[in-house]
Amino acid sequence: MNKGIDKLADGFEDWSDVLKKSDEGSQEYADAMTGMKKAMSDVLGVSEDFLSNDFIIKNMKDIELAANGDAAAIDRLALAAAKDILIHVNFEDEEAKTKALTLHDELAGMVPNIKVGAEIDDGNFFQKAQKIIETAGMTAD
Repeated sequence: MNKGIDKLADGFEDWSDVLKKSDEGSQEYADAMTGMKKAMSDVLGVSEDFLSNDFIIKNMKDIELAANGDAAAIDRLALAAAKDILIHVNFEDEEAKTKALTLHDELAGMVPNIKVGAEIDDGNFFQKAQKIIETAGMTAD
């Protein structure tokens, strides 16, 4: 994932500019889209073949945030990519596709809002340290 974020950070501005200003049929547009998909493939851990052009264009704001290391944007992109993949999969049965998309939406709504970080619980550390220092006949400054 970090490799993908680095790729995004390095190329996002140029790719985004090309995708906004170039004709969809141009080689320049195709190259920018390929670069963006390769980077997003690394970020999301999916084959770039599964990422559609629509996914890239619709999620450009979150892709920009991901390029800057925004973890929440990466989570949103993972959910959006899963849905986009389901939309583009050729189901034999339209009802199965509808059920899969409904299940995706239900599960996406259940994803907990987990915050990653560290918290130091010093408990009684300072009081205990003070007693040890006093017992040893020293003073704490």
